Amino acid sequence: MRHTQREALIIVGILSTVLGALVILLRGYVWITRRRKQGLDDLFMGIAWIFSIGFAIASFLSVRYGVGLKTEQLPASAEILAMKSIYAIQIFYYLSVFCIKMSIMCLYLRISQALRTWFWKASIATIVLLVAQFFSTILVTLLQCRPIPKYWDQSLAGTCININAFFYSTNAFTVASDILIFALPLPLLWSLKKTTKRDRYAVLAAFMVGFVSTIVAGVRLYSIRVYTLSTEPVREAAPINLWSFVEVNLGMLCTSGPVIKALIVTSSKKGAMMQGLTFDSSRPSQPVEI
Repeated sequence: MRHTQREALIIVGILSTVLGALVILLRGYVWITRRRKQGLDDLFMGIAWIFSIGFAIASFLSVRYGVGLKTEQLPASAEILAMKSIYAIQIFYYLSVFCIKMSIMCLYLRISQALRTWFWKASIATIVLLVAQFFSTILVTLLQCRPIPKYWDQSLAGTCININAFFYSTNAFTVASDILIFALPLPLLWSLKKTTKRDRYAVLAAFMVGFVSTIVAGVRLYSIRVYTLSTEPVREAAPINLWSFVEVNLGMLCTSGPVIKALIVTSSKKGAMMQGLTFDSSRPSQPVEI
């Protein structure tokens, strides 16, 4: 892995992390200024952001310890530290992605709980599926080697699971669940009679961002394939981390789309009101309605 690609990991990591932080700040601003009641979707999004910071710290440390370099290029004793950081990265990644998806599903429940339609029931079933898959994934991730230190020190006696099969299955499920989550409300939203074309297109635009996030997850899956087939796992971990940065923070942006849209709509209305006030103020003979 060339040094330029290591630098790309750092740059993309910083930009993505800043994007995630801005999304959380916007959600907080909307919550404070509009006095919107917080829900479980806000809680899960906040937790997801905390885990994403842990992911970022572990990723930046991994670069310091040599991730992206060949084994012969690693400083003395750095390979073990690099593999430890990769181990931590996996845990923070799965935690972040799970919380982001739970934030989306809690939002679905909040907007459909009064109706209890097929959409509400489908959301409950999807949550059960996500929770079951998450706990099985995080448990296997933590215990993929026995003893656990064997993951970063292959000289120790012990065994590890089939990493290739595990990575393929879990990340394939991630991509499939992304498609399910973002496609689930589309029939409902499109069928609402009170929804204007503008709102429908805005919703579609938000879900297109989610679709891009799903594509990124697919690219990450390919990077995992390269990683599992490589004899240089420390080197090939860099592209996985890069695409993970994009996937996690783009996911937070997509999930926060409705909240950010509400902020934009409110700002537009205030701007229109101010323009009307300015226009009417030039005509003192006519009353101004506020």
